[in-house]
Amino acid sequence: MAHLMRRLQKEYQELESGKVKDFQNLNLLDTNFLKWQGNILPSKAPYNKAAFTIEIKFTADYPFVPPRLRFITKIYHPNVDMNGLVCLPIISVDHWKPVTKVEDIVLSLLDIINNPQPESALRLDLAREYTNDYKRFHKTAAEYSTKYGIKR
Repeated sequence: MAHLMRRLQKEYQELESGKVKDFQNLNLLDTNFLKWQGNILPSKAPYNKAAFTIEIKFTADYPFVPPRLRFITKIYHPNVDMNGLVCLPIISVDHWKPVTKVEDIVLSLLDIINNPQPESALRLDLAREYTNDYKRFHKTAAEYSTKYGIKR
């Protein structure tokens, strides 16, 4: 457990120091470093007008088991389900590597939010809309971002 705490403290400090400029307001929600919360700031429209709060949970088996990640802030995105869970290959059991850092996870999350991947969607309705009527998708996603997102 001591090794786990050292690793999580180090990764937390690296992120807290602003290593990833589009990830801010990092907070610990657990004294054991097992639950974090922070805001991502996507760089591409329609998500670039707001910040979105995410939660990262670790188990005592980290880094051998990937952390769980979910959006606290509602987001209209084909790769994020209604409960805020994200289809993110880097933290899937099949792709997880213990050397992966939280920084890599956050960067991967930012990439998928900025560049939706309808082929690996969790919300098929949004994937269809993104593919078949991008203008409508973009408008609705922008409205969601304004309504539910955090002012930057």
